[in-house]
Amino acid sequence: MKSLFCATLAAMLLAGCGDDSTSASPSPASDTSDTSGTVGDTSASEDTDEVSEEIEERTAPTAWSDAVEIVSFVGEMTVSGDTLGGPAPGGLWGYQSSAGCWLLPEATFFGGPARLFAPSPVPGQNTKLTVTLSPGSEVDLNLVVLTMPLDEFWVPPEVELSSCYSSRVGGPGEPEEKKIFTITDVANVLVMVVAPEDSEGGPFELSFLLEN
Repeated sequence: MKSLFCATLAAMLLAGCGDDSTSASPSPASDTSDTSGTVGDTSASEDTDEVSEEIEERTAPTAWSDAVEIVSFVGEMTVSGDTLGGPAPGGLWGYQSSAGCWLLPEATFFGGPARLFAPSPVPGQNTKLTVTLSPGSEVDLNLVVLTMPLDEFWVPPEVELSSCYSSRVGGPGEPEEKKIFTITDVANVLVMVVAPEDSEGGPFELSFLLEN
C-alpha cells in the first residue's frame, strides 16, 4: 500500500510540473524587419544629412523706382538725357531666362551706364509705339525696351519680363529704333538707353511716337 501511494504521488507531481511548463507563453522575438524608424532603421539619420534647397521667390516691385523717369505724353514726345553717371546694372541680366534679351556674348554691348524711362499712360490695345534713340555726335549708345505685366515694375538687373527688345545696329552717333505692337495684352513699358561696357556713353535724345 505504501509503495502504491508513493507511486501515485510521484505521478501527480510529474503531471503538475508538465502543466506549469506548457502554460507559460514564450516571449515574442524582436522584429528586426520593422521599418518604422526604430530597430534597424537608418532612414532618419540619412534624412539629417540631406540639405534642402529653397528657391527664393522674387516679389515684383509695385511702383517704378527713383531711377526711372516717367514720360507723360499723348501722341508723341521727345526727351533729352545723358548716360554719364547713370546706374550700371551690367549686361548679364539680359542673358538670364527671366529676361531673354540677348545672348551671352552680346552682354558687353549693354554693360555700361544707363538711363531709364517709362511712358505714361501705357500703350493701349491695337497701338504701335515707336521708340527712337538719337545719340550725340560720336556717342555710341544702345536701346532696350522691356515689357511686363501692369502690376509689376521690374528694373534691371532684377527682372521678370513678358518681352524684351534690343537694338545695337548703329555705330557712334547713329540712331537706334524699336517698334512695340500692342494687340490685346496691355503692359508696362520700360525703355533703357545704355552705353557699352567700359564706356561712359554721353548725351542723347529719346523720342516716343504712339499710333493707333
